Amino acid sequence: MSVRIVPVALAFAVLASTACLGIRDLAALQQGLSASLHRTNITVRVNEGTTLEVQFTNDAAAPLPDSARAAFARSAAEFVRDNYPSYWHLDRVDVVFTTVTGSAGVTVTQSDPPYRFATRDLGVRVVPPRAPTP
Repeated sequence: MSVRIVPVALAFAVLASTACLGIRDLAALQQGLSASLHRTNITVRVNEGTTLEVQFTNDAAAPLPDSARAAFARSAAEFVRDNYPSYWHLDRVDVVFTTVTGSAGVTVTQSDPPYRFATRDLGVRVVPPRAPTP
């Protein structure tokens, strides 16, 4: 019986460590987006394993004209392309602007339609040049 438990425990440990790496990668991506784009209210999540969504809540870009918002959304999607280690698993990056308002205990959330970027349309990953080795 103990022989059978070892492979199951090993498989569970591998799955758990992989999940932790995925969460760490998403947290690092969120922090990188925040630093690069100078934003604070960013949520990053993976839906169905193939779509990564970047959500900007109450962001200064939300009221901009559509062309400016689209350019900003594309820069966020390109940041994902260049910095998310599991990008190659994705089919699409969605960028959505959400406005949250509330008073007297009532919260209203309004999301604009997402900007959708197929990974094939975002071009190749741009890798920063390595520093020369001494």
